[in-house]
Amino acid sequence: MGLYFLVGMPWPYCVSLAVIASLLGSQFESFLATRKEAKLEAQLADAVDIMVGALGAGAGVAGALEAALQETHAPLRGQLEEILGRIRLGDQPQSVFQNLSERIPLETFLLFASTLAVHWEVGGSLAPTLATVGRTIRDRIDISRRIRSNTAQSTISTMMMVGLTYFIALVVYNNGPEQMKAFLGTSIGSFFAAGSMLLQAVGIVWMSYISRMKF
Repeated sequence: MGLYFLVGMPWPYCVSLAVIASLLGSQFESFLATRKEAKLEAQLADAVDIMVGALGAGAGVAGALEAALQETHAPLRGQLEEILGRIRLGDQPQSVFQNLSERIPLETFLLFASTLAVHWEVGGSLAPTLATVGRTIRDRIDISRRIRSNTAQSTISTMMMVGLTYFIALVVYNNGPEQMKAFLGTSIGSFFAAGSMLLQAVGIVWMSYISRMKF
């Protein structure tokens, strides 16, 4: 409502702009979170490959984790450092791996943590199992990229249609600025304009929600 008091903008526009700003802000946060998740999964796949190589060379689980840690950068590096640090301090490895899957609630990390926890409890050959986990993670990453590529096309089309409506409004304003100002200054005009802007923002958010990957 600050715009209403500062510049005297009609309150329907103030409400609409406030809702649009909050929706776009949440979408931006979701975009950043999705990018971070994708980076974490890609780093996890690389770390698993390094661990498989270290295990094949005769290293133990702790040594394999150490080898992966040396080749991993942020943000995954901090997680691996915490795992190794807690295990060296005497914490139960099963609880350490479970906490990892709770801190990063992704299916790939749950699979990785469960594999290590089960191996630590029952033993056996870990390298073949981790190799399978690594292939599974890379398959998920590949599928995610294909889905994002397909949804990006529809997103671009939607944004172009939204931009077209504002372009048409600009053309109408240039042809008759006085009539446009008079229309937007009325209560009916402000409700229609603010409502259309709000519905466009809600539509973009809804499209983003239904195109979100769930597998």
